[in-house]
Amino acid sequence: MKSLIKLLINSVNILISYIILAVVILISIFILPNRKTLIWGCIPLINNKYWSDALKKNGYQSLTLMRTYYSKINKRSDFDLYFSDLLPDWLKIPGLENWLQRIAALLYVRRNASTLHITYQGFALGDTPLWFLEAQLYQLWGIQTCVMPYGADAYLSSLIQDPSLRHVLQIDYPQLARSESKIAARVQYWNQMADVVLSSVMIDGMGRWDCLVRSSLCLDLEQWSAKTQLNESDGTIVPIRIIHTPNHRGFKGTEFLLSAISELKSEGLKIDLVLLEGIPNDEVRIQMQQADILVEQLITGYGMSAVEGMASGLVVISNLENLFYTEVFRRYSYFSECPIVSSSPEKIKETIRILIKNPEIRKNLSRASALYAKKYHSYNFFSYLFTNIYRHLNHDSSVDLINLFHPLKSEYSKSQPYVTHPLINNQLLTK
Repeated sequence: MKSLIKLLINSVNILISYIILAVVILISIFILPNRKTLIWGCIPLINNKYWSDALKKNGYQSLTLMRTYYSKINKRSDFDLYFSDLLPDWLKIPGLENWLQRIAALLYVRRNASTLHITYQGFALGDTPLWFLEAQLYQLWGIQTCVMPYGADAYLSSLIQDPSLRHVLQIDYPQLARSESKIAARVQYWNQMADVVLSSVMIDGMGRWDCLVRSSLCLDLEQWSAKTQLNESDGTIVPIRIIHTPNHRGFKGTEFLLSAISELKSEGLKIDLVLLEGIPNDEVRIQMQQADILVEQLITGYGMSAVEGMASGLVVISNLENLFYTEVFRRYSYFSECPIVSSSPEKIKETIRILIKNPEIRKNLSRASALYAKKYHSYNFFSYLFTNIYRHLNHDSSVDLINLFHPLKSEYSKSQPYVTHPLINNQLLTK
């Protein structure tokens, strides 16, 4: 009986979806488009705000359009519009409101969008039975699409090269492996249909990227400043302050850090460890100004906390050990300039010891961190990136998008000083 009810509900949803699509197409015929606005949505990632603001500062009309927001870490005002804002009160009908909001969002995009920036989960139809027709709808309307993954939308568990990464994803996101066929279908669909794909570091099982950018994480550097007072302690008298953001403890490798810090303290090193979890960004900024080292994630790659740490002038530690995820970005992009110190669960204790005992190395890395954040995670960088994407989409043959940041060819990379630091392939050099 339960299976029959589920089948009936699915059938009704499919029928409603087709009716909705027909209504949207019919109404859109009578809408005169004004395609001047860049629209970002609808997964409420704070980077949408930063990307949009970066383009606004460069003279573009740009806005974020979301279904909801993450209230624990963001404010409603972080984003410009929500689906619910587009629906008049008299149409907020119980049982139909969700579908009517989607119609309103699609028609708003039809009326205003020049380019729609989304994840592999799509936009207003992404979680409906008609997800596989969404790209065709935008093509019908002459709207370009730029797809950028964030994690859960594009990780294909069985194709992840690093078994440790596969393991920690199953610790923190066990549903990913169970949803792989669904995720794979959407990845394949948007890789085929999107006008531009920026996969950044998510190259596992990814058959397409149109520009080789190591990270798509953007930050408003007017809200962050590099600390000017550096701690010159070597950990014997004055403590070294280390911060860690364990919002996903499996993925971050938090238990290995806690063990390493405990052992280093027992050996006599003075360390203050601060765990930042579930606190607003304003408080994170304050805490980073008071810290010396940020240990971000010990399994793979680096995320938003690392970018915030670099912008604050901290020494940042993350796992950049696996050449599969780093070599292509050093060879064909700008990643050799990255001053993040690579470590791992097995090396973290010694990595921290070396950094504590060598304040001069910390000083050089602090300087390089701030410079790297400004050069490759700033509004200026992403304004340059997306401006060239739009030029490429408008058939400007002078834009070589796939080589935009090639270290031997990139106008942008060469226009600013090379970020120097005391690392070789993100590794500390020890005697």
